[in-house]
Amino acid sequence: TSNCGVKLNPEVLLLGVEQHLFKNESTKKILKNIIFVGSLTKRKKIDEILEVASCFSEVNFHIVGDGELRVDLENESSENVIFHGKQPHNMISELFFKMDLHILLSRSEGFPKVILETASSSIPSIVYDSYGANSWIENNENGFVLSKFDDVKMKIQELIDNPELLKRNSEGAYKLSEKFDWKNLITDWEK
Repeated sequence: TSNCGVKLNPEVLLLGVEQHLFKNESTKKILKNIIFVGSLTKRKKIDEILEVASCFSEVNFHIVGDGELRVDLENESSENVIFHGKQPHNMISELFFKMDLHILLSRSEGFPKVILETASSSIPSIVYDSYGANSWIENNENGFVLSKFDDVKMKIQELIDNPELLKRNSEGAYKLSEKFDWKNLITDWEK
């Protein structure tokens, strides 16, 4: 590889989160509310979230965001799916306080900041393993990194059946966010 005469440091500078902007509730015990935050586009696999929602009528699925698919998605969703539209950052923080699990089912992402934001509110994430999330999420400790769609449904059922697993991962998610708090990361950036 060419470095064009510039000395490059191989260490990656990670994104951080302003952890103090989010309310922390680490005693989540029962899975009642799942949240998705993002653009409502095909790439984000919102159709998969709606399919999961149709399998778990006792759980509310909150969709925050806007995009080209919003009208169609609202028309085909079940009663336990609540669309919040695009929300300002402070309202999203308020919503997080009521949530138990975050879901992001796109197959390609960079480093999704929303995972750190939900983790700051003690909310673990369900994500796919196709974009390297397992390099920062430890499966079944601070979130859930899964391979296929059927795994998502099985994991949600497991979290309903085993509230301790949700509680442990909620606590682990908060610890993950501490690691990525800008107060801690800024020294790496300064170097």
